[in-house]
Amino acid sequence: MEVYSLQFLFMGIIFLLTTGVGLAPVLLRGVSKKLVTRAVIRHRILSCASCFGAGVFIFVCFMGLLPAADRKFHHFLEELGHTDESWEAFAEFPWGFFVVICGFLIIFTIDKLVHVIENQRRGGDTSNAASRTLLAKASIDPATHITDSESNGVPPPNYVKENDAEHEHGGHGVPTSIIFLLALGVHSLFEGMAVGLQTQKEKVLEFSVAVLVHELVMAFSFGMEVSNSNTLSRWGKGLYVIIFTSTIPLGIAAGVGLQSANSAYREIVSAVLEAFATGN
Repeated sequence: MEVYSLQFLFMGIIFLLTTGVGLAPVLLRGVSKKLVTRAVIRHRILSCASCFGAGVFIFVCFMGLLPAADRKFHHFLEELGHTDESWEAFAEFPWGFFVVICGFLIIFTIDKLVHVIENQRRGGDTSNAASRTLLAKASIDPATHITDSESNGVPPPNYVKENDAEHEHGGHGVPTSIIFLLALGVHSLFEGMAVGLQTQKEKVLEFSVAVLVHELVMAFSFGMEVSNSNTLSRWGKGLYVIIFTSTIPLGIAAGVGLQSANSAYREIVSAVLEAFATGN
């Protein structure tokens, strides 16, 4: 089997498996709630699965992706050094590791910005819910705008319940924020691109299995979060999952297209993208 055929095969396998795993919590929401009734247990299971998937991907990153990306830079700079001796000075610098760190910092910054935006949005939703509750109470009882408990600085019992319910339903930022979905999509896109940029069957198989294990955990976690949303229909939840799981095949296709393109800058672009993807 050729390298391209193997890459396209894993493209379909990764998409089908991650989509199935991601849609399972959405389609079986009632069953999953009965099986895992306590949020603490559910979060512990997801945490252990995420640690396992991340460990597999980190192992492949340090043992395969990182050395391969660094070798591509050295090979490219050595070829330039044969034509122009001025490039030999640049070959001494560890460009592969430098681009990996840049990729990590960029994705890390995007992730932190998304969490800040998500926390601000949830804080705004909670404040709006509190305002709506107080206005509703005032309109129901116009003669008494402030109850005894409110005058003492203690919110009424029904306000606490409504506010807690609003926080419980609005606390899941993943299913309601397209920004968070795009951030995860960018991360998965570069993971798929790392598979598509490989030119050896062994490397394609190794990286594809690692990406598959990692993305299965991410898809299941994403599906669990989406299934808890009360603002999306079942079709909307399924669409969120499919958009997320389609980013890996898109990344693989982009990497394959770049490798097959006849361009003078193909090698350097491939090296930069592979190193950047390793930093993700």
